[in-house]
Amino acid sequence: MFISMTGYGKSEYQLPSGRKITVEIKTTNHRYRDLGMKVPRSIVPLESEIRKYLFSRIQRGRIDLLIQVKDEARETSEVKLDLSLAEKVYSLLTDLKYKLRLKGEITTDLLLHFREIFLSVEPEEETELTWEILEPFLNSALNALEQMRQKEGLALLKDVESRLEQIRAFLGTIESKASAFRTNYHALLKKRVQDLLSDVGVDETRVAQEVAFIVERMDITEEVTRVKSHVSQLKGWLALDEPAGRKIDFLLQEINREVNTMGAKVQDAEITLLTVEIKNELEKIREQIQNIE
Repeated sequence: MFISMTGYGKSEYQLPSGRKITVEIKTTNHRYRDLGMKVPRSIVPLESEIRKYLFSRIQRGRIDLLIQVKDEARETSEVKLDLSLAEKVYSLLTDLKYKLRLKGEITTDLLLHFREIFLSVEPEEETELTWEILEPFLNSALNALEQMRQKEGLALLKDVESRLEQIRAFLGTIESKASAFRTNYHALLKKRVQDLLSDVGVDETRVAQEVAFIVERMDITEEVTRVKSHVSQLKGWLALDEPAGRKIDFLLQEINREVNTMGAKVQDAEITLLTVEIKNELEKIREQIQNIE
């Protein structure tokens, strides 16, 4: 199955106790599999279980997991006054006023500018969550993530398949032009050799052999056949139920190598242009493949 490495999934649920659990999973393109987790302290003991579960569902890419646990009834932080610090600030301001002979009173409004005298006390976390409670929410977020990855993967698949068909068309044109090129080049080369050696006695059989040898070196039949085979194999890999991104990337490199050989062997402007077009399509396919699992 063609699955994109890019996706997002989210699930939210409020427990009977009033706590609200939010699970967000984001995946992006990455050469290997990498996981980043941001979870509250109450879930830290479950990190190993979470990692194992995620890796059983996601084979490749960067995974960012965010889990939040909030208690709506105890969500607001409590604010307290640091009386000791407030007294020190007041004493320092009084001393400063006396030494610099400043006018005015040290009022509450003035002390409010010193935010350090107020403490924000976060509510204590409740007991740790169990895997049995967390697993359904993690599974729900993963299902949403997979749906998005599959949808984007389908769009990538259609694009890659259309480009493979374009490459097939280019190969068909190259085959017909290469055949005509060999025939014309053979006749042209033979005539040039005969013209150059018109005043010299030469063995016609030997000339024919040498010309045939030169033309044979420009034959790209094997390269075209191998590229066609690779394209067919690549199309088959697109339908695999297992991750095939790395295998496809390797095969694209092999196709590119064969196409480079074709362009180097045939000294024909039209064929050279077609090999360039094929390499452009291969590069676009490679960019798409980089984002599949």
